[in-house]
Amino acid sequence: MKVHIFDVDFTIVRCSTVRAFILRGLREGLVGPSIGFYLPLLSLRYGLKGYSGSWDQRAYPFMQGVPQAELQALASSSFTTILEPIARHLGISDIVASELEFRDGASTGRVTGEPAFGEGKRSRALAYLRTIGVEPGECSFYCDSHRDLPLLREVGEAVAVNPDARLRRDARARGWEILTTMPAHKEVQYA
Repeated sequence: MKVHIFDVDFTIVRCSTVRAFILRGLREGLVGPSIGFYLPLLSLRYGLKGYSGSWDQRAYPFMQGVPQAELQALASSSFTTILEPIARHLGISDIVASELEFRDGASTGRVTGEPAFGEGKRSRALAYLRTIGVEPGECSFYCDSHRDLPLLREVGEAVAVNPDARLRRDARARGWEILTTMPAHKEVQYA
């Protein structure tokens, strides 16, 4: 069985789904203005070092107390809660994603387990493949970021979609397919 694995941001959708989620949450009053204090930290952490083994489980304190039902009414990012509407729309049955922790029907602002990012995405995807009895060599993986190189190196078919500069260089050097469906990481307007 051939399994196709897709990153979402800038691969399936033309934006950062976390950013779209936060902006919509602000507009609808689910996320407070305190997000302004956390966004620079999140951006710096993502840009400089990514999410390493020292990941802070309480990385989203601005979401603490937001009811799960209201979060599920929004659609957008790399959390299962946000990806489920996209997956349903595309007819995708299985999702490997970072998981928000919920207690008593509300977000704690914490991520449970290892985030599906970089090495975490690789380990979560490989664990999922083991549960369905599929070898990584039987899979293709489509993504846009060099941060996904750990998983790209594991699969039988690696495809760089709208790749960042580092991934484009690696893809060319390794002979991986490169697909460009939009200008390099340009954000689009959110509805």
